[in-house]
Amino acid sequence: MLTGHASLESGVEGMKLGAFDYLRKPCDTDELISIIEAAYSRKTAQEERIRQATKRYHAETS
Repeated sequence: MLTGHASLESGVEGMKLGAFDYLRKPCDTDELISIIEAAYSRKTAQEERIRQATKRYHAETS
């Protein structure tokens, strides 16, 4: 979550709604890129775990 109108409440709400992180503008570009890469890695790992669980489920129920 990247915002120009930062408040503690908006940050907490964003995280509750699934934001990976919370940054205020202006932010360091390198930090932003690093956070985006980490979020992408977490998301792809989560999707792979779901694929593997689905594959195991189908193998067990076939």
